[in-house]
Amino acid sequence: MGVLIFDKAPFPSCHASTIVETTPGKFLSAWFGGSREGAADVQIWGSSFDGKKWDAPVLLGSQPNQPCWNPVLFQPAKGPLVLWYKVGPSPTNWVGVERKSEDHGKTWSAPVFMPAGFYGPVRAKPIQLPDGTILAGFAAAYVPWLALTQRRSFVFIFYLLPAVVRSADLVIAAVGRPEMVKGNWLKPGAIVIDVGINRVDDGNGKSRLVGDCDYASCAAVARAITPVPGGVGPMTIACLLKNTVIAATRRLGA
Repeated sequence: MGVLIFDKAPFPSCHASTIVETTPGKFLSAWFGGSREGAADVQIWGSSFDGKKWDAPVLLGSQPNQPCWNPVLFQPAKGPLVLWYKVGPSPTNWVGVERKSEDHGKTWSAPVFMPAGFYGPVRAKPIQLPDGTILAGFAAAYVPWLALTQRRSFVFIFYLLPAVVRSADLVIAAVGRPEMVKGNWLKPGAIVIDVGINRVDDGNGKSRLVGDCDYASCAAVARAITPVPGGVGPMTIACLLKNTVIAATRRLGA
């Protein structure tokens, strides 16, 4: 027979629940709750089950004036319990947050914001491989639920991504994420080729095109950077036209 976690709560609606067994027969559940999905009062709530009953919901994550989304609880084979959730006005521009618990969810570390473009598992639990690597499924929500994967060895390797980029003399950005690469990711004097092209809302009912690099901050560090639009695009068109002429010439035997 099912057991209700609560029948009364300090929020009118909730969604996206997750659950984990913390110790044999004991569980922790989390979800987001507030006035409605996407409202600024939506926070991450949780409740513990001691084997007999669920405790009253308690707050596990919040951000002033921003909604929280899609918590995921996960207990790795080794190490602390992990809670991931997202913060932001919508899935197109939310930020990943991670918290850890060394005592099965009784207390939590301070929230840690993940680097731009990375979220931890967005909706479902990750998979841990025998070598300890954790594969976390996520979605690029502005491309309707495109399935992607991020790898984690207990600390997500994407924490190292800015350092990896910063070691490069030439950076070619082609990730399909608006303005993901920041100026502080770059080695001073690096050359940046921005292949990305993304349409974003400028906030006044119109949209504009941006690349995968934050142009202003990257231009202040890089020796040279291709703009978007007007950078790689014309070169691509020129190459396509050249190849079209070559193909037509060969077809005609000229």
